[in-house]
Amino acid sequence: MTSIRSFFLGESLHPLTSYLRERMATTRISAQLPPNIDPTKAPLAYGDRAIPKLNRELQDEELITRQRALMTLCDHLHDPEHIVEALRLGVIESLKALLTDSDGTVRHKATEVLYIIAGHNVGRDAFLDYSIIPPLAKLFDDDLDIVRRNSHMAIEMVSEFAPGAEGVVQNNLIPILVEKLKSELDEIKVISLIQRG
Repeated sequence: MTSIRSFFLGESLHPLTSYLRERMATTRISAQLPPNIDPTKAPLAYGDRAIPKLNRELQDEELITRQRALMTLCDHLHDPEHIVEALRLGVIESLKALLTDSDGTVRHKATEVLYIIAGHNVGRDAFLDYSIIPPLAKLFDDDLDIVRRNSHMAIEMVSEFAPGAEGVVQNNLIPILVEKLKSELDEIKVISLIQRG
């Protein structure tokens, strides 16, 4: 009978020993993160603590914290129940403040989250209640194409119901949208035409 020491040192002559040694897993040290960990997303708290934590992070001074919170919100708010909770806890006011952030990624993701919110009735009501249309419309002139596109898409989504369309008219966006048809990218022009239709 072979000892464990001889097994690992290769002193055994048993054919199964050499086979196992060839097939055994080896330890590998890697600097790469596992594929299921996204460093751009904030860790999400559980249950009713998730939205308050993200709302605090949206107001954080550190840029990466705000960016991560926005990335996480983009995924988390696809559930209508989460949107209701986010609106109740003041996330829309935080997002409104982020529309004027100096960082393009923050503006990009803030407009994306607002577009997701605008896809739900309660979100469209919040657009009117919190006067989101005017600051969002200011982003029609943003330097980043994606920010302009998201802001047009969010306004288009809000204008699909009567009070939202009234909000667009009351904020004098129709002449602005018509003017944008002259110079905007084709993809954004299509969204503008849908808004006016």
